[in-house]
Amino acid sequence: LILCNTEGDNARMRESINTLLQKRVDGLILMCSSLEGERIDVFEKYSDIPVVVMDWGPMLFTSDKIQDNSLRGGYIAAKHLIDVGHKSIGCITGPLIKHQAQMRYEGYKRALNEAELDFNPNWIVESDFECEGGYEAFNQMFAKGELPSAIFVSNDMMAMGVINAAHEKGIRIPEDLSIIGYDDIQISTFMT
Repeated sequence: LILCNTEGDNARMRESINTLLQKRVDGLILMCSSLEGERIDVFEKYSDIPVVVMDWGPMLFTSDKIQDNSLRGGYIAAKHLIDVGHKSIGCITGPLIKHQAQMRYEGYKRALNEAELDFNPNWIVESDFECEGGYEAFNQMFAKGELPSAIFVSNDMMAMGVINAAHEKGIRIPEDLSIIGYDDIQISTFMT
């Protein structure tokens, strides 16, 4: 097993792919989203090596693909908030140029539309899937005035940043504001 961590760097990812293919690995599993919609020509040269991609949007090369149903996930998250009685629900999205972020946001919108709830543009903030991004997104929402009673945050990393920013402002989770994240990452087990 050979692991490569690209830290989201496109050039580093391409170099890692080239190196692994030159070493004639038996197969590749790619778990990164930075090249969504781009072409990776080197796969054509090594077409006999199987490639499985996890969690990308549209791709311009042939591979098997494992993808979560972000549309359904965003819908389930927002629907849960609606089902427990929330009428004012905000959303902190990932970067909407990313397929997964867009689909989670579309699921959120679908649930609110079905429940005939209003969208408040002050309660929808685009961010970057990072803790700091969630922190900043919550501060932007807070600066615009009244907060919703709940927020769907499009991943757990940002949700941790939101919880931190809310705590700094004396907002209690879940007493004053309900938060639901997405991903169920392990570190979220240790968050209060």
